[in-house]
Amino acid sequence: MSQNTDGQICFGILLEEGTELPWDEDDECGYGDVEEWWMELNGYTPPFEIWEKNSAEYLSDITSEMRDQYYEHRRQWKKANPVPVELVNYCSSDYSMYILALPETCINANRGYPLPFEPNDLVVSSERAIELVRFCGKYDIDIGEEYPRWWLSSYWG
Repeated sequence: MSQNTDGQICFGILLEEGTELPWDEDDECGYGDVEEWWMELNGYTPPFEIWEKNSAEYLSDITSEMRDQYYEHRRQWKKANPVPVELVNYCSSDYSMYILALPETCINANRGYPLPFEPNDLVVSSERAIELVRFCGKYDIDIGEEYPRWWLSSYWG
């Protein structure tokens, strides 16, 4: 098994260790799924159920065509209702520390695969920065005195 060591750039807010996020779950790892939270928060309803209740098994009468339709419906909804933030882990898979970033600003380069980019393209409008701060306020994400800025970080996964 190999170890990922990725370089990353993003525009966001560095979160203090232990910052509570509205999508956190009370489970073993303590981290919820921001996409699932966003979908539920915004009223996503699947076209039909494909899962056994409280199980990771498909219902017995679900065909592969039905699964395709189910997941296509989710993809289309997510495309029309994108999550306005992305969590960028700037530490490791064993010890997660996060930047709450604007998704369109996240650039990731995997070890061994250099990625060209233009530094002049690293521009974010003040409106987008304000939207990120307002998102944090709306969902009670404590950012203290932090403000959005560009971050160059690494990830050891």
